[in-house]
Amino acid sequence: MKILIAIVAMLLVVVIGIVIAASLQPEAFHIERSVVIERPPARVFAFIGDFRNYAAWNPWERLDPGMKKTLNGPPATVGTTYEWDGNDKVGAGKMEILTAAPDAKLTVKLDFLRPFASTATATWTTAAEAGGTRMTWAMDGFNKALPQKIFGMLMMEGMLGRDFEVGLSALKAALEKAP
Repeated sequence: MKILIAIVAMLLVVVIGIVIAASLQPEAFHIERSVVIERPPARVFAFIGDFRNYAAWNPWERLDPGMKKTLNGPPATVGTTYEWDGNDKVGAGKMEILTAAPDAKLTVKLDFLRPFASTATATWTTAAEAGGTRMTWAMDGFNKALPQKIFGMLMMEGMLGRDFEVGLSALKAALEKAP
C-alpha cells in the first residue's frame, strides 16, 4: 500500500509540475524550418502557391490519401482557399491566402476545426541562395488555454517541427526531380 501511495504522490507531483510549467509558457508560439532547393525562387514560389501541388509535399496528406479537399481560386492569389476534411490524424480545416508576394512570400491563415479548434498563420518564404532557393516554412499562433499550452510545451516543437522537416524534404525532392 505504501508503494502505491508513493507512486500516486510522484505522479501527482509530475502532473502539478507540468501544469505549473505550462502556465508559465508564453501564449505565442513560432515554429520554423528551412531547406535549400536547387531551383530558382520563382519556380519554388509558383509550386507552393498552387494548392493543387500540395499533395506532392504536404506531410499530412500522406496520413489520409482519401482526405476530401476543396480548392477555390487561382494559385498564389489573395483569397484563394484550400479546405480539407480527413481522418483523425489530419482533422479538418481551411487555409486562406492572406498575402502573396511573387517569388518571395506566401502567407496563409489556418483555421483548424478538428481535432480541436484553433487559428494560426503559416508563412512560406523564398530567397535566392547560392545553388538555389532557401525555402523557409514557419507557423505562428497562440496557445491561450492551459490544455493548449500543455500540448504546445510537450509536443508542438517536436511534432510540428518534424512534420515541417518531412514536408520540406518532400518539397525539395518534388521540385528537384521535375525538369
